[in-house]
Amino acid sequence: MGYARCMVATRAFGTGLVTALGLGIIVGACTDDGFDGPSDAGTDAPFIDAGGNDNDEPDAGDHPDAGDVSPPDTTPPDRVTDLAASAVSHASVNLTWTAPADDAGMVAGYELRYARTPISTLAEFTAATSATAPGPLAPGSEQTATVTGLTPDTEYHFAIRARDAAGNFGELSSVAVTTKVRATFLISEIAPVNTAGEGGDFVELVATTAGAAEGIEIRHSSTGASALLHKLAALDVAAGDRIVVHVVGLPGPTGFAQEDVTRDKASSSAEFASPEAYDVYSSVSGLLGTNSLISVMDGAAYQDAVPYSSRGADASAAAMTAFANAHAAGAWTFSTAPVDGANDCPTLLEVVNASGSSSPSGCGGYPGYLLAGSSLQRNGIVDTNSRADFFVAAQTRGTENAPFCAPEGATLAITEVNPRPGLVELTATQGGSLRGFTVRRDPREGNNGTLLSTLTAICAATGDKIVLHLGAAAGTPSETSAKDEHPVAMNAGFYDNAWDVASTAASSSLPPTTSLVIAVRDPAGAYVEAAAFSNMTAVPTETSAYLPSLTLIQNLGLWLPADCGGVAPCTNTTTPTARDIAASWNGVGALATDNSCSRASATSAREAASWSVGAQSFGE
Repeated sequence: MGYARCMVATRAFGTGLVTALGLGIIVGACTDDGFDGPSDAGTDAPFIDAGGNDNDEPDAGDHPDAGDVSPPDTTPPDRVTDLAASAVSHASVNLTWTAPADDAGMVAGYELRYARTPISTLAEFTAATSATAPGPLAPGSEQTATVTGLTPDTEYHFAIRARDAAGNFGELSSVAVTTKVRATFLISEIAPVNTAGEGGDFVELVATTAGAAEGIEIRHSSTGASALLHKLAALDVAAGDRIVVHVVGLPGPTGFAQEDVTRDKASSSAEFASPEAYDVYSSVSGLLGTNSLISVMDGAAYQDAVPYSSRGADASAAAMTAFANAHAAGAWTFSTAPVDGANDCPTLLEVVNASGSSSPSGCGGYPGYLLAGSSLQRNGIVDTNSRADFFVAAQTRGTENAPFCAPEGATLAITEVNPRPGLVELTATQGGSLRGFTVRRDPREGNNGTLLSTLTAICAATGDKIVLHLGAAAGTPSETSAKDEHPVAMNAGFYDNAWDVASTAASSSLPPTTSLVIAVRDPAGAYVEAAAFSNMTAVPTETSAYLPSLTLIQNLGLWLPADCGGVAPCTNTTTPTARDIAASWNGVGALATDNSCSRASATSAREAASWSVGAQSFGE
C-alpha cells in the first residue's frame, strides 16, 4: 500500500508552541509517493522548524552558514628586507636580519639555504644547500645564524624566506659574500735548548699567505701524543707577519699578552716579546731538545712540519711515528719512509741537526753547534721539505732570520801556498759554512797529522778566497762577518778581498826544505782536499810522515797519479818517485809579496802539473 507523507510544521506563536494539526489548521499536505518503506532521509525527511527568537529573527537552524569552516590563511609572511653578512671568516659567515611580521603576528619559522651561484628563483633556492636557521622571534627583533664548514676565499650566496603556521612562504631575500683567504705559515725558527736567560724556548712562524689564522694549531710531537703548543685566535695576518710562540708555560713572563687576541704586536710588555711580531704564550713549558717534530696544522692538514734531532741517540717509537706521518702527508721528505722503532740513524741524518756538539754525533754527519742563544733558522721562505732549508745561527726571535749559510756542503780547494811567510790560500768551489773545517799537515792512516788552522764560522760564497796566516802572533784577529771586517789598513798583511784567518797553533808552520802534504778535513772528519809539495832538493826519509801521507791522499783520490808506474805505494825507488809527483815550490820568496806556488785554477786537476811558481796573487 502507499505510504502517506505529511509535512508537519510547528511554529511559535507568542510564547507558546502550537501544533498546526491540533488547531485544525492545514499547514502542509500529505502525499502518497507510492514507496513502501522508510522515508527518504535525503529528500523526504520532515522539516521541523526549531523555532525563532522573540523578534522572529532567523535562528541557528535556518542560518545558511551554520557549521561552515573559516576561510583558509593564504597570506604569506613579510619578506626579510635586510639580510646581511658579518663576522666573515675563512670558513664561516654570520648572517643577520630583522624578524618580519605575519598577518597572524610572529612567523612560524625560516628556511635558509646557500650556494656558490646566485639564488634568485625558487628552483635555485630549493637546489641550494640547507643551513640551520634559528627559531623565530617577535617581529622587529634581530635574528642571527652562523653557517660553518665553508671553503676559504670562495663567494657564497645566502637566501632566506619566512614561513607562517599555515605553510605560506614569504618572498626570497639573498646576499652574497666571499669568505676570507686562509693564512698559511712556514716554521721559520726553532729554539729548543734555551734557558730562562735566553727567554726560554720558542717557535717562530712566518706568514706566506695573508688571511685568517683563526684555529690554526702549532703542535709539538716528541715522546708521546702530539702536544698542542698554541691554537691561534681570530687574527688576520699579512704576508711576512711573524708569530712567536713562547713555550714558557702560562701565565708566562710578567706583562705577557696573547697578541693574537689583542691583535696588536706591541701589547705584550714581557721581557722577550718582540715589537715586530705577534707574541703568544704556550701553556707547555719547554720543547724537547732532540728527536721531535714541530708542526703547523689546519685541522688535520699539515701547513708545515720540521723534524729535528741531536743525532746522539736512537729516536723513540713516538718520534718515528711523528716523522712517518709528516712524510706520508708530504710535509717532510725522507729517502725511505720512517717506521716505528729505534736504531734508525739514516732517518735521523735526514732531519734538521739539533746537536750542540762541535764534533760529529753518534749517527755521524756534521756537528750541529746548536747551543743556548742560537736557533734552527729557515732560509727565508725556501721550503724543500728537507734539512737543507735550515741552519744554525744566533737567535733572531720575531725578526728576519740571519743570512742563510748552508751548514753542510761547502767545498774548498787549495789554490796558493808560500811556506816561508806561512800563507795558504783556499778557494770555496761551493759556498756554505766553513765552521769546523780544519787544515792539517801530513795526515796519514790512523793519524790526523799536525793541525795548521781551524777555520772560523765564515759563511763563504762560491768563489770566495780564504787566506790562512800560519803562526800568527797572539791577538791577531780572524774575520767572520765580512772580508774587510779587519781591513789591511789596520792589519798589515791582510787582504780586503779575502777572508783572513789567523792561526796561532804551536806547530802551524810549513818547513820549506822538505816534502809534505797539506790536507783539508771537513767537520764530519772526512778529508776532502789535499796537495803534495816539495822543494825537490831533499829526499824524504823512509820514516818521514810524507810517504804514508802521500799514500793516504792517493788512496782517497785527492792526488794524482794514483800510483807510481803501476806500483803502490810510491817510494823513493819507484818510477816516478814519491817526491817526483809532488808540486815543486822551489823558488818561492821569503816575503808575502814574493813569488808563491799557485794552482792554475780551483778546479784544475789535483796533480803536480797544475802547480807552478810565479808572482803571488793571494786573495785575488
